[in-house]
Amino acid sequence: PEQWQLYRDHRLLTEWGFLHALTEPADIDGTVDILVWSMTARRTRLLEPESDGVHERVLFVPGTNFKVLGLIEPQGEETRGRLLLRELTALEVDNDGRVDPNRISLDELALQSLQRQFEKWAGQATAQVAPAMAARFSMLPGLSQE
Repeated sequence: PEQWQLYRDHRLLTEWGFLHALTEPADIDGTVDILVWSMTARRTRLLEPESDGVHERVLFVPGTNFKVLGLIEPQGEETRGRLLLRELTALEVDNDGRVDPNRISLDELALQSLQRQFEKWAGQATAQVAPAMAARFSMLPGLSQE
């Protein structure tokens, strides 16, 4: 509950570590699906080992800013939570940490795109993630504990 409250209270978040994400849905333990509308995520396919690599991985560099576009808290085991984020460009965040209000149209475009993608992926699990690697995809953005 504390983590969900942070997302409700802080619509702008910064991930200070590398954020690992997938370009396809995967069967990974957890109660939340996180969808990110990306502008700069880096694909790692060419760097992944053939045998146990995560071929659909993308990375966001430390210091990447995200805006929370929507969230649905998990409801027990029957309903997974959902966190919808849009990656922000450096030009969208001022020195005081405020987001440029002239980018609302990008928010709407990203939200519609993420919702369509979620519906398309519903029930699908295609990306293969080795159990040893799955923990990298279970961190909530902007809430890293070091």
